[in-house]
Amino acid sequence: MLRVLAEGGTASDLEHVFPQLKVRGLGQIINGLPSIAPLGHVYLAAKDGVRAATTVRVLDVDKKTRTARVEVAAWRADEPVTVLMHQITTDSGLDVDSLPGRWLTADANCDVPDADRLVLTAFRTAPLPAGWDEDGGEAS
Repeated sequence: MLRVLAEGGTASDLEHVFPQLKVRGLGQIINGLPSIAPLGHVYLAAKDGVRAATTVRVLDVDKKTRTARVEVAAWRADEPVTVLMHQITTDSGLDVDSLPGRWLTADANCDVPDADRLVLTAFRTAPLPAGWDEDGGEAS
């Protein structure tokens, strides 16, 4: 239904499917008609986008908001991105206290123009390149 709405089509099964899209922020009512919300377009682009493995570094975690800031090497290494802390720990099996400063690998759609469209999935531990330390520099 989301794809139909994105293409300007008429949605069917409005009683069952559309309410779920609306609750998740993917659909909205405009002028009394069901339509795709901006987040719905982001969702479709992320779902359809090509993802590739890239190195990410966890800068810090915020236990209160349950988020982590990461740098994505293949996207913009100098622009931190916020992700759900639970996603990293669940995917990688790592303890939250071991995340700050940690280098990981994740799949990302690095061809996007901004952080709001960047989607990171499948966080996993990755061996550091020879001669590197956990702080991101060359070992002495």
